[in-house]
Amino acid sequence: MIGQSKGAPELSSGAPQKEFIISVQVFAGAKKEKVIKISENKYDIYVKEPAQNNLANKRVLYLLRQVFKGAQVEMFTGYRSPKKKFLVKY
Repeated sequence: MIGQSKGAPELSSGAPQKEFIISVQVFAGAKKEKVIKISENKYDIYVKEPAQNNLANKRVLYLLRQVFKGAQVEMFTGYRSPKKKFLVKY
């Protein structure tokens, strides 16, 4: 077969997408909400919501979406743990 490549076709959607993983330590039931950037990909997040019925996870996701405006943020590990990992896509 002449003229055909075996690789995946290239998609031209403009700028390349940037994605990275961040590690988050969550402190549920805190008196004040705050997001502390420890390093480029590590954060400590304090939320007032308890770690019950997914309340703290939802609040952490909301706060991260405020920090990374215009990005898609989704949790992919740590649903039942205070140590979580999130994927951030621009």
